[in-house]
Amino acid sequence: MTTAARSVSILGCGWLGTALGATLAADGWQVRGSTMHLDRFDALRAHHIDPVQLIVDAAGVWPACDAFWQSNALIISIPPGRRTDAVVGFADRIRAVCRAWSAPPEQVILLSSTSVYAATNRPVSEGEINPSHVRLKPSGRALLEAEAVIADAAAHATILRLAGLIGPDRHPGRFLAGKKNVAGGDVPVNLVHRRDCVAIITQILAESHKGEVFNVVADAHPTRREYYVRAAERLGLPPPSFANSENESWKIVRNDKLKQALSYSFRVPDPASCLSDE
Repeated sequence: MTTAARSVSILGCGWLGTALGATLAADGWQVRGSTMHLDRFDALRAHHIDPVQLIVDAAGVWPACDAFWQSNALIISIPPGRRTDAVVGFADRIRAVCRAWSAPPEQVILLSSTSVYAATNRPVSEGEINPSHVRLKPSGRALLEAEAVIADAAAHATILRLAGLIGPDRHPGRFLAGKKNVAGGDVPVNLVHRRDCVAIITQILAESHKGEVFNVVADAHPTRREYYVRAAERLGLPPPSFANSENESWKIVRNDKLKQALSYSFRVPDPASCLSDE
């Protein structure tokens, strides 16, 4: 994309979207960012993000804001949610997003998740998708349907499947501290630092990579036991204890395709390496 008209709209300026918008604004982009809450406007403006209130549901996106959809690039950063009804209806919300634009922007990036992969006890890559797999969670099926909706509405869209997010204000040491008999101690984790997410999205905006699907996940995959015990100890909290369990389902999400296509080296290749500066 040329530097003459660099405008981007971020649908969903939460923890990741706000950090991304701040970085892009500092790089000279005109950034519009949506939030559901008017009381978030000042925080977005502080990062040089032009705030827009938008509510997305299955019926549509409201209030109408034509300018939001006319940016050169659109980044869709809205999660499916945790409630069952929200997960089931997520694809309908993405359909509503696609109806909101008169034509898809020049670049569209959907932030999806590695939960689209079932725990098949082996490494998985972008092409290894099985929507009917018995171990695929409802959130994974909902995200796969949403990916298909975006690909149909904007064939040039880039889909990024993000692993579990870590970074500032999300120190993993608090997640399981002091808990007993936690399951899955030997299961490898699939995580990625926010710094890498922002850097990768920024690079894709600059280089395009249209129509591609990439896994965004750190190189290293320590076990849950290794990672969360160490994380709790770093904060001086009681570490969790894990149950002795066998036959736990797992997956290791591969990042080879992204690293090769972008010639990218992860800022945080090992999630355990940044536990002291979360």
